[in-house]
Amino acid sequence: MKRRFQVFIMILCVLMFASLYGQSEVLTIIHINDTHSHLTPWGPKDASNVGTYGGFARIASVIGSIKAATPNPITLHAGDVFGGDLMFNNFYGVPEFQIMAALGFDAMTIGNHEFNYYPTTLVESLQSAGFPGLFPLLSSESGHERISGSRSVY
Repeated sequence: MKRRFQVFIMILCVLMFASLYGQSEVLTIIHINDTHSHLTPWGPKDASNVGTYGGFARIASVIGSIKAATPNPITLHAGDVFGGDLMFNNFYGVPEFQIMAALGFDAMTIGNHEFNYYPTTLVESLQSAGFPGLFPLLSSESGHERISGSRSVY
């Protein structure tokens, strides 16, 4: 239910951005998620001891290629910047937010892992990265359907 609501919000945002750009025959959506502070390549190492998966240099290369080849692309991040890599333990997502801004991201939604270390950590990371003003952050609460006999803890 939560994921469907997030997809609905993202579609609304896409429609909003599309209306800002005017009528277009092609809509290109560049979407990433669950980057978990993997700023450098990870996974199995190649002969030079460099990871073979991911990393923001590769993300930047792909985004740059797509933006150069398509008119008015929309670049979105669906959340989960926090956790997963040793880079997070040192920088708490700050460089990732700044790189996303430099790459021209149009918006990002807050994922569940952004709340692993309490909302205050998220706020401090965002402020250290330069928010507000880097790109819009989107978030929503999907609400909880009542089931007979159940109580919400929120």
